[in-house]
Amino acid sequence: MFGRSSSSADIVLDDPGVSRRHFEIAVSGDQATATDLGSTNGTLVDGRRITSLPLSDGITLTAGDTDVVFRETETGGR
Repeated sequence: MFGRSSSSADIVLDDPGVSRRHFEIAVSGDQATATDLGSTNGTLVDGRRITSLPLSDGITLTAGDTDVVFRETETGGR
């Protein structure tokens, strides 16, 4: 979970425009999804407010004045 509060967020964003609990990224199988957690200023992708959005490599999520770029990584037994 991303947010402003160190007591409720796993990743703290030091930005007054970010809510204490702003958004989360959940992974199910090989798909990651970003979900806004009812933040005051919203979570934006390309300037549009989202509630929930499947993610692909390179998507930029904006919370307050902070940009978070989602990057996929390969996992495997090599």
